[in-house]
Amino acid sequence: MQTNWATVGGILSIVSGVLGILQGVVFVFFGVFFNWLMRYGNTSLGYDPALDNIAVLMTIIYGAIGLGYCLLGVLALIGGIFGIRKKLWGLALAGAIASILTFLPTGVVAIIFTSMAKPEFLSTDPTTTAKQV
Repeated sequence: MQTNWATVGGILSIVSGVLGILQGVVFVFFGVFFNWLMRYGNTSLGYDPALDNIAVLMTIIYGAIGLGYCLLGVLALIGGIFGIRKKLWGLALAGAIASILTFLPTGVVAIIFTSMAKPEFLSTDPTTTAKQV
């Protein structure tokens, strides 16, 4: 029986991956903007070195969160591509799991479809199997 569960799971993983990358970029941008806002607000109201340290700390925290979302988004994107190609079920499943962490609604459906599509990945291709004598 031919199903398209792997394709649907791959597309949903790609959607989650793109949204995760965008979310990561927004976090990094917010951290940089917060740093800029704290530094220029600090100079107009009077200098306080503690506010500079807080601004740097917030930039590092938001940058790390944004980088994490970007990396998970890239993993979901790669897993989705392998899911559509129906190659390396483990990587497609890892991408679906990463898509849960980036965008929950499509990630849950992606992992369901990818896990149900395991037989599609195991289908034998006559050009890659060794001939038995």
